[in-house]
Amino acid sequence: MKAEQTKVGIIGIGWYGAHIGIALSKKGYFVTLFEKNSDIFNGVSGKFGVRVHAGPHYPRSPATRKNCQESYEEFCQAYPQLVNHHEYSIYALGERDADDKPSKVTPEQFRAVCKEFNTCREIEVDKSGYKNLLMVMDIEEPSAVVGERLRKTFKELFKEAKVNIVYNFTVTKTKKADNQIIVTNGRQAYQFDHVINATGYQSILPIDRLPFDMEIVYQPCLALVYIDTLSPPIKKPFSFIVMDGWFPCIMPYDDASDNSVISQRKYILTHGKWTILGSYPTSAQAQEKLSSVDEKFIQEKVKPSCEAHINHFWLEFGKRFKYATWVGAVLAKIKTEKEFRSAVTLQHKPSGIIHVIPGKISNIFDAEREALALIRKEKILQMGNYLYAERGTLHSASAEIKEKPKSSSRNTCELQPYRDLPSLFNFRGADLEQKKKKKKRKVQSEAKSVSIFAKDVESISKSRRCEKQDSPSPLSSPLQARLDPAPVREIGFIAEYSRKHARYEQVLSEGDALRL
Repeated sequence: MKAEQTKVGIIGIGWYGAHIGIALSKKGYFVTLFEKNSDIFNGVSGKFGVRVHAGPHYPRSPATRKNCQESYEEFCQAYPQLVNHHEYSIYALGERDADDKPSKVTPEQFRAVCKEFNTCREIEVDKSGYKNLLMVMDIEEPSAVVGERLRKTFKELFKEAKVNIVYNFTVTKTKKADNQIIVTNGRQAYQFDHVINATGYQSILPIDRLPFDMEIVYQPCLALVYIDTLSPPIKKPFSFIVMDGWFPCIMPYDDASDNSVISQRKYILTHGKWTILGSYPTSAQAQEKLSSVDEKFIQEKVKPSCEAHINHFWLEFGKRFKYATWVGAVLAKIKTEKEFRSAVTLQHKPSGIIHVIPGKISNIFDAEREALALIRKEKILQMGNYLYAERGTLHSASAEIKEKPKSSSRNTCELQPYRDLPSLFNFRGADLEQKKKKKKRKVQSEAKSVSIFAKDVESISKSRRCEKQDSPSPLSSPLQARLDPAPVREIGFIAEYSRKHARYEQVLSEGDALRL
């Protein structure tokens, strides 16, 4: 069947659905996009898909880095109006993470990965303005626009490509009949030659087990939105991420309605542990957890830990950034040992549905090419009831995908901090300010004690000098009154003073340690 005679239905209008729809329409396919909401880009794509990944974010996954490196330039060239280039993009290797564990990669591994990128520039930690880091790298890596400007741009692109859009249509069922696929919401039905599921792998899922025993987990994820109060703002935004484990990350959050001059920039603060509320086997369970989150929960449970930990590495954050609000979304992830995060495209043969398991936003080109190969039936492999493109992502990354998390590994897809949130303030950094205040009071108390004792020693020493001069001895303190008329040896007081002063120095040292 010729392209212009082929009808393709795409469910979901985020980065994957929107891009694939436009690409197929330009190739002559008759495309209809279905969106369950009244507007597009309301899920992960419009809230979290902000980093245009060059690759260093995944030091333990060569397959993910490869996919990112191959599509990075293609993305920047295809959507330049939606790309924000940065003043600097910092990748740093942390000493210890939120669980007081070392990074999941060694300094040697981290440096080797960063040096894969021609734009990498190493910065001396002592001169970087950050602390508690082993290594600091600046690597060119932009971010993408979110919000209204993103929606407006794609609506214009849809119009140019003559893509049909159906809003407020929640697909509840699909059915294959006579080589056609029927899509319905229970009231209306549409018929297509091919259907692509671009819902973030969260609805209309196949019943058969995925190839290579792929396991998908669903995570309710948060991002805390902050205003950068620096005035005037820097000309370009920046990003800062600490690697690799339960560490914080700061990214630009450009949801401005147009490209005019920005008086104050927005950023999102996320954390490798504290902004991931759990890992669940179904999207519905993850959505239920996310729906239970409110502002009080953020203020009391999540925000203190995230802020304490980012201040642990960058003190200026607390002085410069002001909390505004939070956003949340559910993300689907493939559970692997090396934290593989590229998009996987495959077709469930019995239903005919082509499914896209999302990865990074720059992976949209891989998904487009592989979906087209499945539609055209060009160089296709089969495993069980699934078809996938030869040399596509699933084929080339199968070794990583098959490698499941080891019991000893700290894997993101096994996080369950939501259960621990009532006791969140046991986190070594969460109640840092309270600990500092308590230690300060202790230091002040010890200092006062030492000061009083020193005055007593000096008073009694003067008294003894007065006695030697046959002059009256003043009662200079209550301590001396208690000791008289028994003879007092200054050496004993000096020894006691030394012990107290040593204790004072010890408390000061402990206070310094608390400052991290």
